[in-house]
Amino acid sequence: MDQFQKVTEAIQYMADNYRHQPSLMDVAREVHQSEYHFQRVFSEWVGISPKKFLKYLTVESLKSDLKSVPDLHVAAELVGMSSPSRIHELFVTMEAVTPAQYRSGGAGLKIHNGFAESLFGDCFVATTDRGICAISFADGNREEVLGEFKAKWPAALLIQHDDVAVDVVKKMNSLFDSDPKVKAPTFHLLVKGTPFQVKVWEALLKIPSGMVTSYQGLASAIGNPTASRAVGSAVGKNPVSWLIPCHRVIRQEGIIGNYHWGTLRKTAMIGLEKTIVGEIQLLELLLEAYDAQNLSKLTLTPHGILRLLMDEHNLTQRDMAKISGLSKSYLSEILSGKKGIPKNAIAKFSKHFKIRQEVLNPVI
Repeated sequence: MDQFQKVTEAIQYMADNYRHQPSLMDVAREVHQSEYHFQRVFSEWVGISPKKFLKYLTVESLKSDLKSVPDLHVAAELVGMSSPSRIHELFVTMEAVTPAQYRSGGAGLKIHNGFAESLFGDCFVATTDRGICAISFADGNREEVLGEFKAKWPAALLIQHDDVAVDVVKKMNSLFDSDPKVKAPTFHLLVKGTPFQVKVWEALLKIPSGMVTSYQGLASAIGNPTASRAVGSAVGKNPVSWLIPCHRVIRQEGIIGNYHWGTLRKTAMIGLEKTIVGEIQLLELLLEAYDAQNLSKLTLTPHGILRLLMDEHNLTQRDMAKISGLSKSYLSEILSGKKGIPKNAIAKFSKHFKIRQEVLNPVI
């Protein structure tokens, strides 16, 4: 079973039992793994503990998100000015097929397509010389996914090979790199839809990563606040999932809601985006303190940074000892400021938390 399947099993169990506050042991037992192995698998995928991840996805948290910035145009403006969230429309551009190609089912188009494993499972990708025209998820039903795609483009020349999918998926996975200095890749899309559908999909690109909106909010964004049902239908027909972020649309009451590729996948996508935005904010704070040569800012001494990382990732001293290879007693002295951090431990912390080694040792 691949990593994403294990993660979704855990998310399902935590969501179903959230009111009972399941422990790490409970969740690990549910997915048939040891506590340590499960914590490592989950943290490798998302970067924080399972419990903290789920906090981003409670109804109360999502309702708060909807209320905080109800207008998509305002959200995009705020993100552009001060937030580490990435606005899709800044690195995803889109054009529609010509009316003639729409009516003919893609006559004259050559479409390369294939499958590749992504952060969110087995992914189908189709591209043309003019851009990516489809992204979906197979979940063990590759023939069915391919058949549905052929039905939408009956007159196009389809060429199947997985290399094209591997390249696109690699770029999409890189969108979740929490290093704020990593430049986001760019994508160009070619979509086939009615003018109304294309308008809705364009509005979806304005939802910043780490944020959500409601169907009513999306309808208002296109200037038709009473059309939430029609908007919902257009969202459901989105041909390029993930890059056209229909997963960021939830129900007004703060419930995740349905998703063509499964509610659990939608939950995982929203949660990972919210996590990465939070991680970028933390790393920018660390880098700002280092670049200003002011590691005492907000107690950001090297041992203060370790404490901040522990709090952010909900880790214990035992967890930090395992990451670094140090004894608990030695780590305790580091955290109290009595000892410095050994170089080999700095390298391990740097790799695990994806921060520069200089942040933990200004002398390097």
